[in-house]
Amino acid sequence: MPLDEESLGYEIIAWRIISSTKVSDRVERIVASLSQDAQVDEKAKLLYLTAHAKATTKLITVVEIAKRQLVLVGARCYQYTALSSQIVEIPRQKQTVDRTIKGDAHEVTSDPEDAAFEVMGQPGGDTKQRNVPIMKIYLSQKPVKELRAEYGEQRVT
Repeated sequence: MPLDEESLGYEIIAWRIISSTKVSDRVERIVASLSQDAQVDEKAKLLYLTAHAKATTKLITVVEIAKRQLVLVGARCYQYTALSSQIVEIPRQKQTVDRTIKGDAHEVTSDPEDAAFEVMGQPGGDTKQRNVPIMKIYLSQKPVKELRAEYGEQRVT
């Protein structure tokens, strides 16, 4: 579901969580963004956090710690969680063929030029396609009807 600030009436702030992201820094930014009261002329904030497969555990950690700190501050927070996937191309690992013949007393390494067979090239080229899961978590100060209808709502008070 594509989100735009015009249709929702929220200021959308997007952050991507990767494995090297510092948990404490990201938690501080989330708490600072969501604990501020929106001014009369200012739009409410909608944080959009994403993480790919290996970083989803860090994303969950960041969000849960931030929610606990928001409760201590007394700020309201609404969470919407979505799972999706994306097809990405990953480089193939080069296959090496061990051409060593082991004998009783010595090892003889055969020359690749003298091999009796030829290794076939990679079918499909140098890359392979993989379906990588993506987790998206939306955090907002106010409830978002469109996200509630699409993903369900978790209220933190």
